[in-house]
Amino acid sequence: MTDFLHIISAYNSDLSFTKNLIGKYVLFHKNKPEFEPYNNVNICGAETNILKFIFTFYDDLPEICVFTHPYNNKWTHGGNLYDCINNLYNMRKSLHDFGAISDQQPRYSNNCNVRYDYMTETGWWEETMAEYFGEITKISTGKIAGAQFYVRRERIRKLPKKFYMAMYDWLITKSAPNSLYSQSNPLNQFWTSRFMEWSWEFIFTTEPLPKK
Repeated sequence: MTDFLHIISAYNSDLSFTKNLIGKYVLFHKNKPEFEPYNNVNICGAETNILKFIFTFYDDLPEICVFTHPYNNKWTHGGNLYDCINNLYNMRKSLHDFGAISDQQPRYSNNCNVRYDYMTETGWWEETMAEYFGEITKISTGKIAGAQFYVRRERIRKLPKKFYMAMYDWLITKSAPNSLYSQSNPLNQFWTSRFMEWSWEFIFTTEPLPKK
């Protein structure tokens, strides 16, 4: 596969900005089986797309994966999305193992709003994270907000394919249907998708526990 690939989670969005991208990109759809393997069930937004892409192409990943939402202009990155991605493309040989797509991308100033209680009482941490990272701690979440980031292939492969598959299966089977905009219980997709948004940086920058 290519050395740089931009994976865009596309869902009912204006994608005309893609004509300005200078690097290779793919659109990852929801509920459009004609686009397999770049298609997914509509659960937990971009988070399950990221996971499905990783385990589907685990043995043939690009050197650098860039995951974003489909919005050219939004507060989540500042400026034009295509400018952010083109800048990464031009800098691709000097990029770190993991990072934000833009200097203007929001960052968590602290972890006070992270629902560690939901992460544990739903079983998410114990069933998906504990084997690889041990007990949940206050440093278990990262500084980059949301599901827009770049990550190198070697960093992804610090964890086995089964980690990403198990995480995907947990989100698909445990998240409450039609609940992306509801906060009424810890298994609403509003929360389960945020478990991932809060944890991507941790997952890709923390050394997993030694294999038993």
